[in-house]
Amino acid sequence: ANQLCDDGVASLSRALRKQGASSLTRLDLGWNQIGDTGFCDLARALADGAAPLLADLRVEGNMLTDASALELASALRHGVLPYLAVLVLGTEIGGNCIGDAGLDSLVGAFTFMQQLKELSISNNQISCNGAVALANALCLGGAESLERLQLQSNLIGERGLQALEGLHEARESLAFSWLPQRCCPGAVQLVDCLGAGAAGSP
Repeated sequence: ANQLCDDGVASLSRALRKQGASSLTRLDLGWNQIGDTGFCDLARALADGAAPLLADLRVEGNMLTDASALELASALRHGVLPYLAVLVLGTEIGGNCIGDAGLDSLVGAFTFMQQLKELSISNNQISCNGAVALANALCLGGAESLERLQLQSNLIGERGLQALEGLHEARESLAFSWLPQRCCPGAVQLVDCLGAGAAGSP
């Protein structure tokens, strides 16, 4: 991490708007003390088509809230990131402060994420409602290319776990990461039922 903070990301966004980044495929901004102000500026630059080939976006370990997720979802709905395959908003060692509203906005943009293979939203503030909405959308075929879903260390509760169990039955090829930590005890049962998909996860 380079500790870019919001000012550094604002400078990056201005450069992207001015010069473009037509060949940029990976952008790793994890652990840079970025807040909503900086990230929303970046998302608007992406919405303007600054990085049309971007396939891997990582922003874990920052201070992003629902506002950032909403702005990113708005950019995605412009269809300007058709090759996005990896979206990391949180990992097992660091996340953000994105809750159900932010996740719901991203779920609503699944139609424009046809190439998405990995979605990681660990260590955020997703509750059972967010987990249920995510599971329902994926059960209905959203993000049809998704291969890996990381949800550990959220507050998804028993109802969320049940929805994810149903998701596993509907999409057996979808690999889950381990879920416990901030989940209820029922998470252990879900991890067991996920079988091979979870066994190889961290």
